[in-house]
Amino acid sequence: MEYLNRLSSKLDFVVSIEQTRDNIQWICDVKELSYNNPPHRGDSQQGLITSTNKILQQAIKSSITQEMPAVMRDALQKNVFFFSGMKTHAEMREASALLTDDDGNLKPLSKFIDDVKTINDTYNDNYLRAERNFAVRSSQAADKWQKFEQGKDRYDLRYMTMMDDRVRPEHQELEGITLPVSDPFWDKYTPPNGYNCRCQVIQVRKGEYDVSDSEDAMTRGNKATTVIGKDGKNKAAIFRFNPGKEMKVMPPDHPYTSGSCGDLHAVWQTLSVMQKIQLAGQADKCRAKKVVEEMVTNKSAVAKKRQSFINEMEPLLDKSITRYVGSDKHIRIGFSKKGNHHIADDILSGINNTTKKELSTLNERLKKAEYIRSSELYKKRKDDIQRFYYFKDKNKDFYYHVAEAAEKRSNGRINLKRYLYSISKDMPEK
Repeated sequence: MEYLNRLSSKLDFVVSIEQTRDNIQWICDVKELSYNNPPHRGDSQQGLITSTNKILQQAIKSSITQEMPAVMRDALQKNVFFFSGMKTHAEMREASALLTDDDGNLKPLSKFIDDVKTINDTYNDNYLRAERNFAVRSSQAADKWQKFEQGKDRYDLRYMTMMDDRVRPEHQELEGITLPVSDPFWDKYTPPNGYNCRCQVIQVRKGEYDVSDSEDAMTRGNKATTVIGKDGKNKAAIFRFNPGKEMKVMPPDHPYTSGSCGDLHAVWQTLSVMQKIQLAGQADKCRAKKVVEEMVTNKSAVAKKRQSFINEMEPLLDKSITRYVGSDKHIRIGFSKKGNHHIADDILSGINNTTKKELSTLNERLKKAEYIRSSELYKKRKDDIQRFYYFKDKNKDFYYHVAEAAEKRSNGRINLKRYLYSISKDMPEK
């Protein structure tokens, strides 16, 4: 444990395992053979999960349309979060295995750091780039599928490659396959059919092209998604799924997430010590699944609560107040969607005890609040905010931050807009 404690202060620069001691301790906890007690989730693992999830969620957001049903959008987002959590578990488990050498002795710190850097490059550069590209293509495919289903009586689907020298030969074999939307071929071979696959499916009017032989198409699809690894297993079989029909962005049978836990859970207590040791890897993943699934559920509940806060504040968008801010100066303060979203996050962070009902009266409370001071920015921002005004609530121990933003009008003149931006427990020092 002393060795682990030293790691936490010396590995801050390794992006993939921030607060390494907590991360590795989590994995050490996971390795315990007690099946029913999932390990505690430290902030460090959640931070890494959040970082991966953010990149993949952006891929979804940039790829789907407003017409996508909310149920499908929610399912895709949950799938990506679960994938991110299980990827973090795989990464941390691999890092924990690097603590000792082949003889079971603790490695020198410098050697361990070098090994962990390799894992960081593998998981958070090479893998993540490919996973993000896959998430973009997969989300696009899921988004289009609802349209395909709606037009299945008038249109068939046609498999298209990019027709350039970068197309994989096995994918080129699928070029031009034309089949009805209901054909089982699309259940397995709707692209993307691999990482960095650029193939796509388009709608074509029935009768415009001859319908392909379904069995021949399945054979070619099977060949296109067969890549035998060193272990003799087909690495490409994980891509045999339909993102739109299954409402999943990432492959359901990906090594991060695959494996059944139901039977293992049922028989765990009846196994011998040797059997438990042999199955420890699967038990490890199953406990991690339990933890991440709980996080997915909690995240969904938080998202709903956040939206309820935003809905409660929506009437404020049409309201404004006038406040005196010293030096014979009065300013008009309004509300904005950007500010309301920020305030909802503030409340969810637990920094004040504002209730949901009180949100709709923030204008009245800000009107009665005590003006403290104003300040220009002490660091650059990416938005157009250039100053903040601070007020203290008269009844509760928190502060209102009113932003002053400069907006350029079409005639070239600058208009200053002021709105409630956030709420905090402490007063900023600067």
